[in-house]
Amino acid sequence: MGFDCDYTTTEQGTWSGGTVQTPQKDIGKPSQNTCPGNNATDPVLNALCGNPINAATGNKLQIETDFTASPNTGLSLVRYYNSLDTGGSAFGSNWRTTWHRALTVSGTTVTVTRADGRQDTFTNNNGVYTADPDVTSVLTTTTANGVITYQLLTASDSTETYAANGTLLSIASRDGLATTLSYNGSNQLTTVTGPFGHVMSFAYDSSGRVVHMTAPDGGVYAYAYDANNNPIAVTYPDKTTRHYVYNEQTNTANTNLPHALTGIIDELGNRFATWGYNAQGAAISSQHAGGAELTTVSYGDNASTVTDANGNVHTYGFTTLFNMIKPVSLTGVPIPSLGGNAFSYDANGFIASKTDYDYNVTTYTHDARGNQTSRTEATGTAQARTITTTWHPTFHLPTQITEPNRVTTLSYDSHGNLTQKTIADASNSKNTRTWSYTYNANGQVTQADGPRTDVADITQYSYDAKGDLASVTDALGHVTAISAYDADGRPLTLQDPNGLITQLAYDPRGRLLSRNTGGETTAYSYDAAGQVLKITKPDASFAAFSYDPAHRLTQVSDNLGNKIVYTLDANDNQTKKQVYDPSGTLTRSLGQTFDAVNRLQTSVGAQGQTTTYGYDSNGNLTSVTDPLSKATIRYFDALNRLIASFDRLADKTQYQFDANDNLAQITDQRSANTVYTYDGLGNKTQQTSPDTGITSYTYDAVGNVITRTDARGIQTLYSYDALNRLVKKSFTPNNSYGDISSATYQYDQGKYGIGHLTGMTDTSGASTWLYEIHGRVVQQQQISGLITLTTNYQYDAAGRLSQLTTPANHAIAYQYNANGQVNAVTVGGTVLFNAAQYQPFGPISSWVWGNGTAYKRSYDLDGRLVTLPLGTDNRSLTYDAASRISGETSDATVQSVSPSFITATTAGTTNYAIKPTGNALLSETIANGTVFNMGYDVVGNLFSDSFYTYQYDLGGRLMTVGSDSFQMDGLGKRVAKVYLSTGNRYFAYDKAGHLLGEYNAQGLAIQETIWLGDTPVGTVSAGTGLLYVYADHLNTPRTVTTQSNRVL
Repeated sequence: MGFDCDYTTTEQGTWSGGTVQTPQKDIGKPSQNTCPGNNATDPVLNALCGNPINAATGNKLQIETDFTASPNTGLSLVRYYNSLDTGGSAFGSNWRTTWHRALTVSGTTVTVTRADGRQDTFTNNNGVYTADPDVTSVLTTTTANGVITYQLLTASDSTETYAANGTLLSIASRDGLATTLSYNGSNQLTTVTGPFGHVMSFAYDSSGRVVHMTAPDGGVYAYAYDANNNPIAVTYPDKTTRHYVYNEQTNTANTNLPHALTGIIDELGNRFATWGYNAQGAAISSQHAGGAELTTVSYGDNASTVTDANGNVHTYGFTTLFNMIKPVSLTGVPIPSLGGNAFSYDANGFIASKTDYDYNVTTYTHDARGNQTSRTEATGTAQARTITTTWHPTFHLPTQITEPNRVTTLSYDSHGNLTQKTIADASNSKNTRTWSYTYNANGQVTQADGPRTDVADITQYSYDAKGDLASVTDALGHVTAISAYDADGRPLTLQDPNGLITQLAYDPRGRLLSRNTGGETTAYSYDAAGQVLKITKPDASFAAFSYDPAHRLTQVSDNLGNKIVYTLDANDNQTKKQVYDPSGTLTRSLGQTFDAVNRLQTSVGAQGQTTTYGYDSNGNLTSVTDPLSKATIRYFDALNRLIASFDRLADKTQYQFDANDNLAQITDQRSANTVYTYDGLGNKTQQTSPDTGITSYTYDAVGNVITRTDARGIQTLYSYDALNRLVKKSFTPNNSYGDISSATYQYDQGKYGIGHLTGMTDTSGASTWLYEIHGRVVQQQQISGLITLTTNYQYDAAGRLSQLTTPANHAIAYQYNANGQVNAVTVGGTVLFNAAQYQPFGPISSWVWGNGTAYKRSYDLDGRLVTLPLGTDNRSLTYDAASRISGETSDATVQSVSPSFITATTAGTTNYAIKPTGNALLSETIANGTVFNMGYDVVGNLFSDSFYTYQYDLGGRLMTVGSDSFQMDGLGKRVAKVYLSTGNRYFAYDKAGHLLGEYNAQGLAIQETIWLGDTPVGTVSAGTGLLYVYADHLNTPRTVTTQSNRVL
C-alpha cells in the first residue's frame, strides 16, 4: 500500500453566494448510488489536515487541476504531488497525473500506482491475481495474438488496460465509453483521445519531461523544471504563471530534501502557500499567506498531534492494517469532517464501527468486495435503525436497499446503466414509485419515464456526434436546445422553449466570462489567480470583490463606492463585518467569535449586545442565549434529531420522529399533541391536530397530493399535468359550505408563455397573464363578472421594470441609480419622489417627495430603523439589547412598549380564555364584566363572536362576515367584496401580490396604490389625485398627506 490521498482542495478565493457556474450537461442522468434515506457509502476516514498533510504518514499531498473539459469529453489534467513518493512521471519527481498511472511487474508481483500516489500490490497465484482484502480493484490479464495486456477493474467499475511494459492504454467507463492513450517510439504519452474524439496532446523536452500540453481547444499549458527534475512553473493559456518552490532550507530543518515542495507562488506573484518538513522528510506544517490556516503536526508512536492556527489541538491514534495506516481514535478538539472519535475495522480492513463525539455508535458490515451491506445507526439505543444493501454481482452498484418502512429496488442493463428504480412502501406492496430509463449505445440517457401512469411523464434527450447534449424535450413536447459547444465541450448557445437564446463565453482557462440572455448580459471578470473580481449585471451595476494573498474574501464593493469589509482570524472565520458608505463612514458593524471547532460562539452587535451559541459535541446547536441572558435550550437524540426545546420562558416543546426521520409528533407547552403519519414513501397521510382535527391525504404515483380530506369531511381534489403542475382544484359538494369553489389553471399559452401560468378560471371569474421572452409578466388581466381589470408592465433594456400601468390607466414609471436601485417614481408624469438614497447594501434611507419635502429614515450601526417620518410627525424607536422595540417617541408623546406581553390597559384588566388543547381564543372578559365569546368549527375556523357570524367556502377561505361576502381567486387572493349597503368592490394585485387598487361596481378606481418593493409610498384616485403615503417600520401605511402636506 502507499498513500490514502482521497482529498480535494480548492485554492481559489470564492464569493459567498456568488459561485459562477456553467450549465450542467448531464441533465437527466439518473443517480445510481444514492437513494432516499440511504447512502451505502462508508465515511471517509483519514488524517488529512491543513493544505493537506497526511498526519498518519507525514506525506504532503498537493492536487493541481490544470485543465478540465466537459465531463463527456473524458479529458482533464490533474497533477498529484506526494512528498513521500519515491517515483515520478514525465511531469517531474514526486508528481503524477491523471494519465500517468503505472503498472510495474516484478516476477509474480504486480504493483499498480494510481494517479494520486496510492499503490496496490497483486500476486500471481496460478494465473489469478490476489491482493490484500482491503483492495477492491481486480486485476486480470488477457493475451491476444501473443500480446499480453493487464486489465484493472476499479471500485467505480471502470476498466483500465495496461500494456505489458506497464503503460496505460485505455480507461473504459462502466457503460463502455473508452478514453485511449497513444505513445511515441520513446514510450512517451503523446495523445489522450476521449470517447467522442476530443484530443489532448503532449510535447517533451530532451529529458523526457512534458513541456507542453495542448487542450482540445488549442490552449497550451507550458511546464518548466529545475535541475532536480522538479516542475517549477506552469504557464496557462491566458499567459499567467504559477510557480512552485522546493527545498528551502528554512522549511526543511536545514536538511537537503531536493523534492520537498515548500511553497507555491500564485499567478499574481504572491507567496500563497508554504509547507515545512522535519529532517526525516515528514511534512510538519502548512500555512497560507500571512500565517492563515497555519497547521502543525508532530509525530509519535502510532499517534500524531495536530495544532491549528488558533492553537486548538487534536491527537490521532492509528493502527496499521495491510500496510495502511488508519485512524482509530481522536482526542482533543473534534474534527467535524471525521465524524467521530473512535473507529474499528473488520478483518478485511473495512470500517466496522464509528463512535461519534456524543458516543453514539454506528456499526457496519461489508462483503468481500468492500461493499457496505448493512449499517446500524445509534446502535444499542431506542433510536437504533438498520439499513441493508444488496449489491449487483458484477458492478459496485446496489440492487436493493432496505430501510425501515421502505424498500428501494434498482435494475441495470449489461453496462451498469440504471434502467429502473422502484421505491416501495414496506407495509403496502402496492404503494410504489417507479422510474424507468433508456440509453443510447454510448450509455447516455435518452428517455426518462417518471412514476405516473395517468399521463406520459416522459423526458427525452438527444446528443450530437461529439456526445454533447443537444436537446431536452419535456413531457409536453417543450424543447430546450443546446446548439453549439466549444472544443472543450462547454455549451455556447442555448435556446429555451420560448425561443430565448442564451450565449455563453469563456476565458482561455474555461471560466465563464459572460452570459448573454436575449440581449441582457451579465459579465464576470477574474484576477490572474482565478478569483472573481467583478460581476456586472445587465444594467451595468456591479459587485466587486477583493482578496488577501491567502485567497480569502476581504471586501465587497458596489458602483456607488459602498463596501463591506471582512476581518478574518487565522482559521478563516469572519470575526468582524463592517459596512461603509462612499465617504468611509461606518454604517453597520457586527463582531463574531468562534469556538475551537470554528463554530459561531458569540455574535456582538454595535452596542456590545452579545448573543451566545452553544453546541453539543456533534455540532448540534443546543443553546442560544440572547443579550438579555434569556436562553433557548435544545436537546437531540442519538440520531441528532431535535427532540425537545425550551424557549426563553422555559416552556417546553417536544418532538418525535419516525424511523425515516419524518416528524411524527409535536407536544406543545400545554401538552397538546399534533400527530403526523407517513407512508413508506415519505408522504404525509394524516395529521391530527387539537386545533384543526383530523386531516388525511392521498397521493399519486409521483407524490403529488390528489386528495385532502379535512375534519369537516370536505375533500379537496387536485389534478396535475404531465409536468406535475396543478391544473385543477375542486371540492366534493357540500351545500352547507357554499359554492363548490373549483379552480382550473392553464399554462404555456400565447407567445412566450411556455413554462408559465397563463390562465386561471375560478368561481370569482378568470385571470390571464402575458409574458415577454425573458419570462417577465407584461400583462395580467382579472375578470370578475362584467368587470375587467388590466395591469400592464414595461421593462428597460436591462430587464428592470420601467413602467406599470394600472387598471385605471395610471402610468407609474421607475428610474434607477447606477446601482440598479429605484431612485425616482413618477405617476402620469408627476413626480411622486426622486433623489432616493439607500443604506450601503441595505434598505432605502431617504428621498424627496414631488413637492420638495424631504423624507428620511435613519438606522443605527446594527441596521435597525431608529427614526422615520409619519407625515408631519416624526417617530423615534428604541430597542432593548435583544433588538426588540422598547419605546417609541413621537413629536407629541412618548410610549413605552413591553416586547413580550401587554398585561394591562388604562381601562383595567382584560382576561382571556384559551382552548386548553389548542391555541384558539374562547372568550374575552373586559374590566366591566362583559364577556365576548368565540365559536369555532371542527377545523378551527372562527364561525361566531359577539358581533358577527362567519362562513367559509369549501377550501376553508372566509366567504361571509355578517352581511358582507367575499370572493377569492384560485391563488387565494380576495378579488371581490359585496356590501349590502354600497354594492360590489373589486380588488387588483400586482405581480408580487401587493394590493394595487380598489374599484367600484362599475370597475372605476376608488384608489390605487404605488409600491416601492413591499412598502406603499403613494396612492392615486380621481377624487384626490396623487397622495403621499408614510409607512411605519412594518410597512403598514400610517399617514397619508396631500401634495400640500395636509394630513388626511
